Amino acid sequence: MIHLIGVVDHDSCSSHQFSFSVVAEDSGSPKRMNFTEVVVTINDKNDNYPKFKRVSYAGSIKENSPNGTPVFINPPINAIDMDSGDFGTEGIVFSFGEFVPGLPFTIDPKSGNITVNNSAKLDWETKKKYKLTVVVKDNLGKNGFNSNTTNVEIKVEDINDNTPSFVDPDSYTFSIPEDAEYGASVGNVTARDKDLNPTLTYSIESGANGYFLMPKKNSGNIIVGKKLDREKKSSYTLNVTVSDQKHLVSTQVVIKLTDVNDNPPKFKDSIVRITVVEESYNYNDPYPRLIYTLNATDQDEGDNKDIYYTSDSNIPRSFNLSSDGRLYLNNKLDRDILNGDSYSLRVYAVEKGGSPDKTSATVTIQVLVEDINDNSPIFYNQDGKKINNFTASVLEISPVNSIIFVPESRDIDKGPNGTKGITFALHCPVSAGRDLLDINTKSGMVYIKSQISLNVLLQNANKSSLIVNGSNHAVIIQYNVTASDNGPQPVSTNLSLYLTVENINDNAPVFQYHFYNFSIPENATDSE
Repeated sequence: MIHLIGVVDHDSCSSHQFSFSVVAEDSGSPKRMNFTEVVVTINDKNDNYPKFKRVSYAGSIKENSPNGTPVFINPPINAIDMDSGDFGTEGIVFSFGEFVPGLPFTIDPKSGNITVNNSAKLDWETKKKYKLTVVVKDNLGKNGFNSNTTNVEIKVEDINDNTPSFVDPDSYTFSIPEDAEYGASVGNVTARDKDLNPTLTYSIESGANGYFLMPKKNSGNIIVGKKLDREKKSSYTLNVTVSDQKHLVSTQVVIKLTDVNDNPPKFKDSIVRITVVEESYNYNDPYPRLIYTLNATDQDEGDNKDIYYTSDSNIPRSFNLSSDGRLYLNNKLDRDILNGDSYSLRVYAVEKGGSPDKTSATVTIQVLVEDINDNSPIFYNQDGKKINNFTASVLEISPVNSIIFVPESRDIDKGPNGTKGITFALHCPVSAGRDLLDINTKSGMVYIKSQISLNVLLQNANKSSLIVNGSNHAVIIQYNVTASDNGPQPVSTNLSLYLTVENINDNAPVFQYHFYNFSIPENATDSE
């Protein structure tokens, strides 16, 4: 009988067997013996615990990795068991220790490889690492298994899966004075990104037109890029973007320019012409009467555009200017006594708090006095004195078209109402003189129209009521020269022209009969 005399260990014997020879001999003489080989196989029992090769393991996985993606663990999870068969390494199985709700991993029971099984839960922004217990069991985890545990820490690696967002985008309305210099800070926009260490780049995509810049791309600071002018553009709407190198978002930034007093008042025209009819008066609109309202503009706003009006100190008394730009006429005007046809008024639009000598808003108001036909033509002699009659002499049978009289007539009204509009007419109340003279209606020149005969006039003297100067046999004929202006209602003046027709010896003796027959005696004496 073979029996054990000590402890045998299957795991410490590489062959798991003992072999030895058994000798059998008899008691005869000579003794006889024989040999046999005995092999004792040591059967294994589950007397060893599986062991991990490392005390703990560390791994990593990128967030949002798809299901089935293995977790990178280096070195990989591994365990051994000194037993054999299912009791040993061949029978090892892996599992997670405690239950973790929402755990996005699963472990392969045979290899121990950990893979993703719930990608939606794998989010760095929600959970950055997992601390797990991995259990290893032998005997395929069946009854009588031995087990061991290890700690595994899996870090979730961030990826750029979040879009940056602007902080409080509704507040991105900034104000800056229109005279702000280049480089002046307007305001800041700020963006956030939930990813790890995001690289954010800011940019103005549109709306700035070079007037605003973002000089540092990693900063949301907006500065003035060039000279601003509120009067040309009072606000800007910028489209500002931020990028994390993958995602791009935008927001609107409104920049309002506040006014500074950098514009003087301005008149539309440097000269304004208004017309006032002379001598006009309307009882329903008594003096002082409003004749014009000035309107200067100032491109500034608020108090910076408040203006008042003033004039030179030598403004004529006939006019009055109020501070709000209303020009009044104080009395009737008479164009005929003016040195010219108009008044010239110099007016200033001044910013409140300013003075006329510091503003360029100047306008000249020319008040044109419109003429009315309130004067009649006047006749003058060569000495410039007013006359209402004139005497001229002419010899009978003077040549036709001989000039008798050229009047000088003036009317101080203007245009057709005045001298330029004067026309002349000639009238003779005596019928015998009507066809003798004529007149040029434009110049007023009176000239002989037909041959004048004193003898004929004398023969008709009684019939025509001619004035006869018996001393020298002259005849005086009265004419009326009328000067009329050309106004809407013409005004005229008459001048009496007295024409004296003087005698000349223009007739030869005439026999009473064409034939005379006389008788005389032959002895007639000288006295007979």
